[in-house]
Amino acid sequence: MDSESTIRIQYLSETLSTDRRIFDLNLTPSFHLAPTRQHLLQMDLKPPLEYIINHVCLPPRLPQSDDSSMENDLSLLDFVISNAKVFAGSMSSDALDWGPIIQMLETLRNLYSASALDKRTLVVPVRAQNACVFVRRLDMKTIYESFEVDPPNEQVMATTGRLVRRFPGPALEVAHTAVSLSFQKEIMAFLADMDVVTVESAPSTRKANSNVFEVRDTADPYYITELLTAIIHGGPDSKPADVERIEKRVRNEIIWDSARMPWRRSPLWLIIRVALQTILRRASSLDGQTEYKVFMIFLLADIVLSNDDYPNLPNDILVCQNKIVRRLRKIPDSTSDSLLEKVTEAISKAKEVLETRWKDIRDQQALSPPWSPGSLNMSQDTNISLTSSKDYLSTRLGHTVSSLVASIFQPSEKPRLNDEDFLKPE
Repeated sequence: MDSESTIRIQYLSETLSTDRRIFDLNLTPSFHLAPTRQHLLQMDLKPPLEYIINHVCLPPRLPQSDDSSMENDLSLLDFVISNAKVFAGSMSSDALDWGPIIQMLETLRNLYSASALDKRTLVVPVRAQNACVFVRRLDMKTIYESFEVDPPNEQVMATTGRLVRRFPGPALEVAHTAVSLSFQKEIMAFLADMDVVTVESAPSTRKANSNVFEVRDTADPYYITELLTAIIHGGPDSKPADVERIEKRVRNEIIWDSARMPWRRSPLWLIIRVALQTILRRASSLDGQTEYKVFMIFLLADIVLSNDDYPNLPNDILVCQNKIVRRLRKIPDSTSDSLLEKVTEAISKAKEVLETRWKDIRDQQALSPPWSPGSLNMSQDTNISLTSSKDYLSTRLGHTVSSLVASIFQPSEKPRLNDEDFLKPE
């Protein structure tokens, strides 16, 4: 076990042993190992706008190879955290319910960067199992929820449109009196190992008469959704939990061209959305579904407004305006004026960029081609090189046209009526 896994075990054990907190442990596949704390302090993480657009907006033109990296994932998290803070302070109907959400996101970032800060919400990535576990510590019980993050390649590529998925999967509740410190440490050690060990969950294929791991496909999450669930369910005072589940129509793509690893939509982005939506829907003081939709509109609008250099906006950023309009139609009419102002500003910006670029194209096409007879070279301009057409031209030039011979049409069948039949009086 490496030092980073040891840090996670110690942090998880210490935090879970504190009383009455809400925790969200997220297990995500195929992420790079977190850098050291000293390395992160030296990193200048500027938001990669193109990466955020590709994974949040999913435009028609996508990369042809894997673009995941620690810097990109942290930048995506920073972008969501910064927008969540602004949204909670200016547009949320109840800012108090956003406090645990922001702490959950900040803790997720801290664990990605292998740091251990004491926060109310705990998010632990376990990357090799293609699964996610939410652990929610309530007043009298702890609820464990798990689900698969990325579906298999076969399901994604065979689906027309979107996959309909429900989150979370298995859910168990355990009374606080039945959870000992040693049990918590064993669970955390198991999760830390599953973060880096693929064991038999990795997909395999047959090549050169031998079984090899198929690194381009997703892992089977049964070590989390089945084995871990069975371990927890076997403990005392454990029973299935009655939790509210959400249904999402998820878009994903698997694209590669001359690359070892394919491009696929960020699993971290899916985990962030599921965590936000489930927490908001279970908040008693909020219309959670509407609050989630309003925040997503706020986030998309900020993507368009995040670049001050209007003329140099990427073309794909204009896809965001369509997503903003579609999402805006799904929320009630009682939308806050501040949100409408931000959305109007974003759409106006995208429209201005489109109109400016279209005007430049029209102005360029309206120009007449320059007329300069002195620059013409008649002999060179009238010389046509047909290096691959010799055989075809020789065949056509040597083709003899046969003379046409007139022929009289003679039907093989006798007509049912003759001309005389029409001339007979009735």
